[in-house]
Amino acid sequence: MVSKNLAKFIQVYEVLGLNKKIKESDKDFDKRLIIQKSFYFLIKLGFNINLKYNFFKYGPYSPSLADLYYKSLEIYGEEISHFPKIEFNNTEIKILKILRNILEKWDYNPKKLEYYSSLLARFRSHRS
Repeated sequence: MVSKNLAKFIQVYEVLGLNKKIKESDKDFDKRLIIQKSFYFLIKLGFNINLKYNFFKYGPYSPSLADLYYKSLEIYGEEISHFPKIEFNNTEIKILKILRNILEKWDYNPKKLEYYSSLLARFRSHRS
Protein backbone atom coordinates (compact mmCIF):
# COMPACT_ATOMS: atom_id res chain seq x y z
CA MET A 1 0.00 0.00 0.00
CA VAL A 2 1.24 3.46 -0.90
CA SER A 3 1.22 6.12 1.79
CA LYS A 4 -0.48 9.44 1.18
CA ASN A 5 2.87 11.25 1.52
CA LEU A 6 4.47 8.98 -1.09
CA ALA A 7 1.53 9.46 -3.45
CA LYS A 8 1.80 13.23 -2.99
CA PHE A 9 5.55 13.10 -3.62
CA ILE A 10 5.04 11.20 -6.88
CA GLN A 11 2.31 13.56 -8.09
CA VAL A 12 4.37 16.67 -7.27
CA TYR A 13 7.42 15.09 -8.93
CA GLU A 14 5.39 14.69 -12.12
CA VAL A 15 3.67 18.09 -11.99
CA LEU A 16 7.04 19.82 -11.63
CA GLY A 17 8.25 17.99 -14.70
CA LEU A 18 11.03 16.26 -12.82
CA ASN A 19 10.07 12.93 -14.38
CA LYS A 20 10.81 14.39 -17.83
CA LYS A 21 13.75 16.68 -17.07
CA ILE A 22 15.77 14.31 -14.92
CA LYS A 23 17.12 11.71 -17.31
CA GLU A 24 18.47 8.26 -16.54
CA SER A 25 21.83 9.38 -17.89
CA ASP A 26 22.08 12.20 -15.33
CA LYS A 27 24.29 11.54 -12.36
CA ASP A 28 22.36 10.06 -9.47
CA PHE A 29 23.69 12.75 -7.14
CA ASP A 30 22.41 15.53 -9.42
CA LYS A 31 18.98 13.88 -9.62
CA ARG A 32 18.71 13.71 -5.86
CA LEU A 33 20.00 17.26 -5.46
CA ILE A 34 17.40 18.63 -7.91
CA ILE A 35 14.64 16.79 -6.06
CA GLN A 36 15.84 17.89 -2.61
CA LYS A 37 16.13 21.54 -3.57
CA SER A 38 12.87 21.61 -5.56
CA PHE A 39 10.90 20.31 -2.60
CA TYR A 40 12.72 22.70 -0.27
CA PHE A 41 11.55 25.61 -2.42
CA LEU A 42 8.01 24.20 -2.41
CA ILE A 43 7.94 24.23 1.37
CA LYS A 44 9.39 27.73 1.55
CA LEU A 45 6.73 28.91 -0.90
CA GLY A 46 4.06 27.52 1.45
CA PHE A 47 3.28 24.13 -0.09
CA ASN A 48 1.86 21.65 2.39
CA ILE A 49 3.97 18.48 2.49
CA ASN A 50 5.23 16.82 5.63
CA LEU A 51 9.02 17.13 5.31
CA LYS A 52 11.68 18.40 7.70
CA TYR A 53 14.96 19.83 6.44
CA ASN A 54 18.40 20.20 7.99
CA PHE A 55 21.38 22.06 6.56
CA PHE A 56 24.18 19.82 5.27
CA LYS A 57 27.20 20.16 3.00
CA TYR A 58 25.16 20.82 -0.16
CA GLY A 59 22.47 22.94 1.47
CA PRO A 60 19.04 21.98 2.77
CA TYR A 61 18.50 18.22 2.98
CA SER A 62 15.56 16.09 4.08
CA PRO A 63 16.25 12.45 5.00
CA SER A 64 12.50 11.72 4.84
CA LEU A 65 12.38 13.09 1.27
CA ALA A 66 15.31 10.84 0.35
CA ASP A 67 13.30 7.89 1.72
CA LEU A 68 10.28 8.89 -0.37
CA TYR A 69 12.46 9.14 -3.47
CA TYR A 70 13.95 5.67 -2.97
CA LYS A 71 10.52 4.16 -2.25
CA SER A 72 9.18 5.77 -5.42
CA LEU A 73 11.98 4.14 -7.42
CA GLU A 74 10.85 0.76 -6.13
CA ILE A 75 7.25 1.24 -7.26
CA TYR A 76 7.60 3.65 -10.19
CA GLY A 77 6.15 2.18 -13.32
CA GLU A 78 3.65 0.08 -11.42
CA GLU A 79 0.00 0.72 -12.14
CA ILE A 80 -0.66 3.92 -10.21
CA SER A 81 -4.43 3.88 -10.54
CA HIS A 82 -4.67 2.34 -7.08
CA PHE A 83 -2.57 5.12 -5.51
CA PRO A 84 -4.43 7.60 -3.33
CA LYS A 85 -5.45 10.54 -5.51
CA ILE A 86 -4.15 13.80 -4.09
CA GLU A 87 -6.18 16.89 -4.85
CA PHE A 88 -4.16 20.08 -4.70
CA ASN A 89 -5.88 23.20 -3.40
CA ASN A 90 -5.74 26.49 -5.33
CA THR A 91 -2.77 27.78 -3.33
CA GLU A 92 -0.80 24.58 -3.91
CA ILE A 93 -1.58 24.72 -7.64
CA LYS A 94 -0.26 28.30 -7.80
CA ILE A 95 2.90 27.32 -5.91
CA LEU A 96 3.50 24.36 -8.22
CA LYS A 97 3.13 26.60 -11.28
CA ILE A 98 5.51 29.21 -9.85
CA LEU A 99 8.15 26.64 -9.03
CA ARG A 100 7.82 24.83 -12.35
CA ASN A 101 8.36 28.16 -14.14
CA ILE A 102 11.47 28.81 -12.03
CA LEU A 103 12.81 25.31 -12.66
CA GLU A 104 12.26 25.68 -16.40
CA LYS A 105 13.88 29.12 -16.44
CA TRP A 106 16.92 27.68 -14.62
CA ASP A 107 16.83 24.61 -16.90
CA TYR A 108 16.63 22.35 -13.81
CA ASN A 109 20.28 23.24 -13.11
CA PRO A 110 21.42 21.50 -9.90
CA LYS A 111 24.10 24.10 -9.14
CA LYS A 112 21.63 26.99 -9.30
CA LEU A 113 19.17 25.08 -7.14
CA GLU A 114 21.90 24.28 -4.62
CA TYR A 115 23.13 27.88 -4.53
CA TYR A 116 19.76 29.58 -4.12
CA SER A 117 18.32 27.05 -1.66
CA SER A 118 21.47 27.32 0.48
CA LEU A 119 21.29 31.09 0.35
CA LEU A 120 17.63 31.02 1.39
CA ALA A 121 18.30 28.53 4.19
CA ARG A 122 21.20 30.58 5.56
CA PHE A 123 19.30 33.86 5.30
CA ARG A 124 16.28 32.42 7.08
CA SER A 125 18.39 30.87 9.87
CA HIS A 126 20.16 34.19 10.57
CA ARG A 127 16.85 36.04 10.83
CA SER A 128 15.59 33.75 13.62
